[in-house]
Amino acid sequence: MKKPAATDAVAAPSNHTLKEEKMDPQKLVEHFSMSPHPEGGFFAETYRSQGAIPADALPGFGGTRNFSTGILFLLRRGEYSHLHRLKQDEMWHFYLGAPLRLAIVRPDGTAEEVLLGQDVLNGQYLQYTVRRYSGGRLRFCACGLYRGSGI
Repeated sequence: MKKPAATDAVAAPSNHTLKEEKMDPQKLVEHFSMSPHPEGGFFAETYRSQGAIPADALPGFGGTRNFSTGILFLLRRGEYSHLHRLKQDEMWHFYLGAPLRLAIVRPDGTAEEVLLGQDVLNGQYLQYTVRRYSGGRLRFCACGLYRGSGI
């Protein structure tokens, strides 16, 4: 399956579930001490590299950035991650809950949807990289995000 080149992305709900009714998303938010994410949903930072890239080496970022960061990210049913433009690549990882639909809009205006989930033999991805100048929408989904050059 060929991966699309991405520029803008948004995550959206899917109709499939994985024992969602037995999993309480609020308990996951509490368990991982998650905070509201400015673009929607909840997050907890799980990794921040010690090394940093100076601001003058990263035009357009507005400050010094860590080499990389990682977060747990959770959207509950009815919540969306707002469409936003990325300044660096994001690698999404699916963990549990409903599949996550990423709507990706490229610079030329064309769009593509990618479904993160456990059904990999039917086209879902456990991990997917959204290229810079891209973004994130769903139902309940717990996933992770890794960014080079920090958040």
